[in-house]
Amino acid sequence: MDRNIEIKERLELALRSVEKSPTLEEVLKQVSTHGVLRGPEYWVFPAWIIYVEYATQKIAETF
Repeated sequence: MDRNIEIKERLELALRSVEKSPTLEEVLKQVSTHGVLRGPEYWVFPAWIIYVEYATQKIAETF
C-alpha cells in the first residue's frame, strides 16, 4: 500500500502545473517525508532554493 501512495505522490508532482511554485510548507513536507526533494526540474530547483533560504535563516537565528 505504501508503494501505491508513493507512486501517487510522484505522479501528482510530475503532473502539477508548471506555473505553480512550491510553497515552504510543501518543501518542508517533502523533506520531512522523504529526506530529499523529488519531482520535475521546474519544481525541484525552486524548492531547493526555498529550502536553502529557510535553512540559512534558521541557522542565523540559532547564532
